[in-house]
Amino acid sequence: MDKIATLRYVLQAYVDSGFLMLVRHMDGDGGQEEIIFLKQYGEQIARIKTDYLPNLAELHCTHSWEGDYVRTNLVLETIPPLPDLNCEDFIGERNIVVSGICIHKYDIRVRPLFPQSQMPLLPPAYQMTPEYLAAKMAESTK
Repeated sequence: MDKIATLRYVLQAYVDSGFLMLVRHMDGDGGQEEIIFLKQYGEQIARIKTDYLPNLAELHCTHSWEGDYVRTNLVLETIPPLPDLNCEDFIGERNIVVSGICIHKYDIRVRPLFPQSQMPLLPPAYQMTPEYLAAKMAESTK
């Protein structure tokens, strides 16, 4: 319990100083959490991204806190080696949920897990009938 409290304190310090970028790649209730730790002047220290989690929105448990700030849980795939953080106790653990991080709601970037440009184009419904597919197959074998 004390380890998570210490980790929460460190993560909140990164948020407060503007050295943490949070990107949530969502697909309905599921998705991936991407957290980028920065040094001063934007130099990247570490980037971690969870595996796909089907209940990610539930794990986030984001709710309004004060003004434009929200309280949310961060889901970390692993704990990266960060300055001034003894993380040996967490090495090997996966998908650690750190609760109660206060962050400005506009600092949480939410992106689709599958952007439109990457989604395969589906044929129109009329092209999915057995008759249409059989005719197309017959055409391609000529």
